[in-house]
Amino acid sequence: FRIIKLHPGQFHDPIRIDLFTEELSSLPEYDALSYVWGTEISGLPVTVNGRVLKVTINLEIALRYLR
Repeated sequence: FRIIKLHPGQFHDPIRIDLFTEELSSLPEYDALSYVWGTEISGLPVTVNGRVLKVTINLEIALRYLR
């Protein structure tokens, strides 16, 4: 399954994520986020594996609070 590593930072710092796959059999420790894709795109980018992407406002806010 896919896992993200959310890099630390202050609330208003840019969001940086590493996205990778992991075998469920390896029993990784993780927190889950239930999320529904929407259409409202945020003006602030998220960096995923070094690539800048725009995400929905709700996802951006959730990631800020989670880190």
